[in-house]
Amino acid sequence: MKELQQKVHDVLATYDSLVTELEALEKNREEMLKKLELYNEAIEWLKGVRERRVSQVLSALESVVREGLKAVFGPAYDFAIKDGFKIIVDGTEYSPKEVGGGVLDVISFCLRLGLVLLKGYSPILILDEPFRYLSRDLRPKVRTLLERLSDELNVQIIMITHDPELVPESAAITQLGDKEVRP
Repeated sequence: MKELQQKVHDVLATYDSLVTELEALEKNREEMLKKLELYNEAIEWLKGVRERRVSQVLSALESVVREGLKAVFGPAYDFAIKDGFKIIVDGTEYSPKEVGGGVLDVISFCLRLGLVLLKGYSPILILDEPFRYLSRDLRPKVRTLLERLSDELNVQIIMITHDPELVPESAAITQLGDKEVRP
């Protein structure tokens, strides 16, 4: 009988131990579910923040390109980033494949400028023949745009070009070959 009582006592002790362990596991499970819920809420919040930031960045880039196009080509030109890049001329949308190289040169320059400005540090642009496809009659407008950017936004522009028409009057020029330097 004593042996049976001992076995019953041991089983009850094991049962009590298992119940205590199960209660602890259930409490731990509830805490983990709460953490998981908070984690999921944080993920959704971060997704919203990311979407807003992406929208803000795209809007800023659109604005920079829009202003660049208007400065060079006039008010008939506009730009949008929706399902890729859209160039809008007099209300008609065009893809990059449907416009001239000069327009693409200006868009490319403006996108680089926009990304540099978004970084938030002193912008330096290094350009290698940036407007090679731009027609000659529009180059003075680009020169004016470069001067404005340099003055108003404190953008330092290092440009490699064979076209002196693009170089602002106030630019420091280093000419290779003739070794001419103009401050």
